[in-house]
Amino acid sequence: KYGPGHKCAEKKLFYIDGGNEDDEEAKIIGEVEEPVEDEVEDHQPTISCHALLGISTPQTLK
Repeated sequence: KYGPGHKCAEKKLFYIDGGNEDDEEAKIIGEVEEPVEDEVEDHQPTISCHALLGISTPQTLK
């Protein structure tokens, strides 16, 4: 149970990276090309099943 002085056994960090690697690389290089309408790709965000399910342990506070 939770009480004063409670310490979690293991720390975890979850994040969703929504950045576009191509744009970041172009900014680093310093050359940004204008996309041609025919070459524009439709990028859809994705999420894994592991991120949706989460972690369920007896020590997890809910």
